[in-house]
Amino acid sequence: MFCAVTALSAQSKYYPLDTWPYLYEEFAPGSVTTLQGSVVKYDKMNVTAEGKIHYIQKETIMAADMRMLQVATINDDKYINVDDHFMKVVKETEHGSVLLYNEVDKHEMDKVDIGYGKSSLASTQRVSVSALEDGTSLSTGIVNKGLETLRKDRYDGSKLPMKESRYLYVDGTSVKAYKAAVMEFPGVDKNSVKNYIKQNKTKFNDDDSLAELVEFLHNQK
Repeated sequence: MFCAVTALSAQSKYYPLDTWPYLYEEFAPGSVTTLQGSVVKYDKMNVTAEGKIHYIQKETIMAADMRMLQVATINDDKYINVDDHFMKVVKETEHGSVLLYNEVDKHEMDKVDIGYGKSSLASTQRVSVSALEDGTSLSTGIVNKGLETLRKDRYDGSKLPMKESRYLYVDGTSVKAYKAAVMEFPGVDKNSVKNYIKQNKTKFNDDDSLAELVEFLHNQK
């Protein structure tokens, strides 16, 4: 059976399951903003464990075309599209954001005896994580299935092993929030970044500290 590596930050009692591979326990009202700036609203929307947007059309699960989207909101949460993966905004600044990257821990999945989405798929009718990676496909995984059909086995599955990491999003460019990566941020002086981190005692597990680093990187560019 799968076990969760890290609980989703804002949802300590809920975990995505292999029968319900979503970051939210229920589909909820939300919207997406396209690259052209148009806002499309949905009565029922969710974010998959692979950071894709699914919505309901005539009680059928559909996948939004990730190539056309830049921002998504669901409930009171905001997401930004980074390399076709929606990351949750945990702290906004004037020139960027601190993002939370939730993803399926494929290394942990490989430790189980029966591969998720492989031999277990036929017998349990669970969805394949790999099927979620193609956000434009309407013929694989759970896309194009009825919402009520998927709900029937929602709580009967195993917890997906999830892991999370933080990213800095500065003027449209993202970088993983750890020292070595930040020092290589394009357009800034490596030594200046190193000195800033040392002098300000930047904490890479603290959102306020990371938000200050976002603004420093912006000013350095």
